Amino acid sequence: MFRTVSNPKKIFCQITGYHPQDILSINTILGGMSNQIFLVTTYDKRFTLRLPFKESGKYVDYFIESKVLGLLASTDISNRVLYFNEVTGIRISEYTDGQVLSDPDIVIDDYIPKIASRLHELHSLEYSIPYKYEFDLILTKYESLTNNIDPRYFTLKQLWMNKFYTNFFNDLRVFSHGDIQRSNIIVNSSRTQVYLLDFEFSRFNYVHFDLASFGNIDFNDSLKLTYEYFKNKPNVDADIYKVKFFRMFQVLQWYLVALSKDKTKIGSFLKLNFLEVANNYLNQAINFSVELELSDH
Repeated sequence: MFRTVSNPKKIFCQITGYHPQDILSINTILGGMSNQIFLVTTYDKRFTLRLPFKESGKYVDYFIESKVLGLLASTDISNRVLYFNEVTGIRISEYTDGQVLSDPDIVIDDYIPKIASRLHELHSLEYSIPYKYEFDLILTKYESLTNNIDPRYFTLKQLWMNKFYTNFFNDLRVFSHGDIQRSNIIVNSSRTQVYLLDFEFSRFNYVHFDLASFGNIDFNDSLKLTYEYFKNKPNVDADIYKVKFFRMFQVLQWYLVALSKDKTKIGSFLKLNFLEVANNYLNQAINFSVELELSDH
């Protein structure tokens, strides 16, 4: 059964010590498939309050997210976190005045150079996250959350795993965001810098995984970002292949997540048909397997 969050003002006041009369306004500013994000305006400051849906802990590890954010605290890659509960996932951060890049009036091409620069900065951090992105374990975990999996998924999964362990497993891993889609990037009000948000899936992972996740709305975004990221390389054909390869994994992962969310009936709250979303992801995986020339023969 799906349960939404409730009474964000009360939660915020309990955590911060503000009195209810100190809260000038509290409004929903972002709503994803796992959280609600509120803008809290007090008499002296503005904050963002993340309240995860009750079932969100099935999909992410708040303990790891907290450790990642701690490592980032000495950088300006993301906004400053003031409070984080590793059990519930409730998070309070300083508010960054700006615009999320998923807004419809954003021309995404204008910001791809800045996004590439930020990713270079993130990927070159010398911190080694003590948690790798465990591809097989993640899929197995998500498989356990639903019992309506299309048999074609298992064929696609095996094709991908065979190629991964044969060709890419030993590639260099870096400090990775893990879900660098448009809705997780904000540009400041002066349009001079972008900031990365929501490090729920951050792990020690591959550069091409991050580049692939940028194509969540339009995969052409990933291709443009890849060319910009590797603009000093004479040939990026192999990089484009890897981006497509990791995007195939991602759509298999999100296929399972969408199936499990359909089971919880969260779709009625978010006004999304998660079964339709799941089937779309599965079809994308099929198309990638053809384009990548993966075969079970």
